[in-house]
Amino acid sequence: MCGFSSFLQAAHPSETPLPNAAIVDLIAAQLPDLTHPGDGSGAIKLPMASFRTAGIPPEMAEQFAAKAGYPSADITRLIAEAIVHLIETQGASEIIGTAELSRLRRAEAAAEPKRHRQVQVACHCGTPLFTATIADFDSDHAKVAGSELIKAMRTFGSECATGHRLS
Repeated sequence: MCGFSSFLQAAHPSETPLPNAAIVDLIAAQLPDLTHPGDGSGAIKLPMASFRTAGIPPEMAEQFAAKAGYPSADITRLIAEAIVHLIETQGASEIIGTAELSRLRRAEAAAEPKRHRQVQVACHCGTPLFTATIADFDSDHAKVAGSELIKAMRTFGSECATGHRLS
């Protein structure tokens, strides 16, 4: 196997699930008449004749695909799948829709006030001990100003106001 065939199989091995279908469909539909945004003077059409298969009989395309070991004769779709797979694996990126991204950004913004907050720390009996300012409160690794916490803890005796003792 060499050239394009090895590229397709390396970028889209059979045991790998198909990449983001909506993006694959978009790329496959646009590849024959791909448009570059240009350099400020307007968009530029990039006609790619190799993706226009109207002149090839379907049986012949199937034969070529089978001989090359491709999973389908739709070369445009295979390339689109390979591009999406490349972006999502080696590009360490995930393609998500604009609406989902907006939803995630709103959720992040709504959670931000909860990340840095002041909490009242109390004894298990309910007696307030101190107020702590905590950063990254919504994570598994919340942070406090250690020196201030240690200083506050030194002011306590070995029992709380209701008589609870250290065990």
